[in-house]
Amino acid sequence: MSEMQNRVPGHEKIGPMEPTRKKPAYQLALMALFVISGAPATARSDNSEWILNQDSPHGGLCTVYLSQNAAKIYSKHYGFDLVCKAPDWKVHAVRKQEKKEWVGNLDQFSGGMLMDPLSVKPPPNQTITVPDKLEDVAGLHCRKYTTKSDNLERVWGAQDISVNRKICEFLCRYYESADIPQVVIQRMVYEKPLAKGKKVTFLLDLKTTGKPGYKLNCKTISWKKTPLNTHDFDIPKCEKLRRLGEITFSRGQKADIQDAIESLGFQSDEPKR
Repeated sequence: MSEMQNRVPGHEKIGPMEPTRKKPAYQLALMALFVISGAPATARSDNSEWILNQDSPHGGLCTVYLSQNAAKIYSKHYGFDLVCKAPDWKVHAVRKQEKKEWVGNLDQFSGGMLMDPLSVKPPPNQTITVPDKLEDVAGLHCRKYTTKSDNLERVWGAQDISVNRKICEFLCRYYESADIPQVVIQRMVYEKPLAKGKKVTFLLDLKTTGKPGYKLNCKTISWKKTPLNTHDFDIPKCEKLRRLGEITFSRGQKADIQDAIESLGFQSDEPKR
């Protein structure tokens, strides 16, 4: 049996203490940088990419691409891309096939604006959350957050995925979630009973059941971690649009909506193209 196996725990031999050596200046500088940043050094040069398949009531199925300093959301239902990346952190909403694009500041963006073409201003994204317990969600280690004032919202953020804080804000804004410092993996919102006489709006309330209780508002179906592909975050040259809501529907989807409206007895004065 080896010497290591014969040792009794707590009675290991202790050799003579080596003289303390001064650390070189560059090592001290690196240590100071590590302490100040509070993040592992590998996070700054991470060449990996996370790909999440998520679902939400207002946006439908989407694929989320994440690197350390870039994010893209591809809406499978509506067919548009949303890209937000360093260094300026502008949000680019793109229809590649039609070569149309909306560009705006991150604080001018919300997913609700995509679903409501008449909206021109995003809601505030400053709901205060309180960190709760750690839980595993969709196979990821997550921190649960609850809203401080009313506990009407619960959001789970991935502890495993290290990205720039701006990316976390981008995803929170897309899902209209309370602001948390991690990637949104799951979100639940307490749905109040539908008020008597309240009419369901065309887009935003179609998923409303009218029954009180916590409803799943964002769900991660699957995920994988792969080597970084920078082309996933490319932005093509496109014609610029003034309204974010103009990106939501393709030409074909707009035509279907127009036909549906006309079938209800409403006619447009504009000639068909």
